[in-house]
Amino acid sequence: MHKKVIIAALDWGLGHATRMIPIVQYYIDKGWQPILASSGDAAILWQQRFPNKTVYNLPAYNFTYKHKTMVGNVLSQVPKIKKAIKAENAYIDKLVDEHKPELIISDNRYGVYHSRVKSVFITHQLQVLPPSALSFSSAILRKLHELFIGNFTEVWVPDFGEENNLSGKLSHGFESKLNIKYIGPLSRFKFANELSHKESHNKLPNIVALVSGPEPARGEFEAILRKQLGDYKGNYVLLLGKPGEVNAESDNKIYNHLQDSELEREFQAADLLISRSGYSTIMDLYNLRKKAVFIPTPGQTEQEYLADRFMGLGMFFTMPQGEFNLNIAIEEYNKYSGFEVIDNQPLASLHH
Repeated sequence: MHKKVIIAALDWGLGHATRMIPIVQYYIDKGWQPILASSGDAAILWQQRFPNKTVYNLPAYNFTYKHKTMVGNVLSQVPKIKKAIKAENAYIDKLVDEHKPELIISDNRYGVYHSRVKSVFITHQLQVLPPSALSFSSAILRKLHELFIGNFTEVWVPDFGEENNLSGKLSHGFESKLNIKYIGPLSRFKFANELSHKESHNKLPNIVALVSGPEPARGEFEAILRKQLGDYKGNYVLLLGKPGEVNAESDNKIYNHLQDSELEREFQAADLLISRSGYSTIMDLYNLRKKAVFIPTPGQTEQEYLADRFMGLGMFFTMPQGEFNLNIAIEEYNKYSGFEVIDNQPLASLHH
């Protein structure tokens, strides 16, 4: 009999699903039987990536973005979120009764746990960052967040536990009663031993631009990139992050979605990536060793913090979405180091 593990991921964007791919593959390689559960585009992506596995559809959170900040959006929808958590927990009860798993792993889905099964919560954000005007509330928000996570046996943080880390104050620098384990970065892409971008005299770098994030900011970002890349004389690929839609055959520069092997090939050919500063993207960059320009999702304090942090460390250039200028991005990106690595660890300059 194969051991069984329920693996679930949040469907707010694709990052949670993509970073769990190495976790799913790890348990497959160990001879376990993964039972996958998600919703929306995340479930579609997993079904494409693991066609021989059934992906169970969890109740969706149906999160909407009406306010300028993520904290505001979350607080305004607490009743709906609590209802979704209760619904997904009832769904997990049925999956546990049916499959009798030895382990449950949940990436940011608060209801995916069971009192009789070891349950692991995966997050890179133990500390919820409020807008600067509400910075006094950070300790309260962290305690509230820990209450939601308190139903889990362990918390796995996909980062290094020491001073040289990727997530900074999101998951370091404070005491917690949670059972926290740092498991190292997670990426579906192979680890590159050195910075793959070489200095080039080519004034028109090969660009890969990735659209992601919630609406309406996502659509606004896509429109900005389409317009500015449409006037670009160099080579580019624009990825729209829509795994449920077929690629248009008429345009070989714009894709709704690419499979991992095709995506990695495009990344390797790129001189410059333009993307959100989501943590899953940062972990991919850590493995790929690529130069990038970050455009944080407006109002997402976590992405704004990460973008500012890595710019301050001299690693990646960043611009607000409303001020994005492709010419400035091309002019500035090579002034930043990207992730240079010694002995498979970030340089000592990477600190919180």
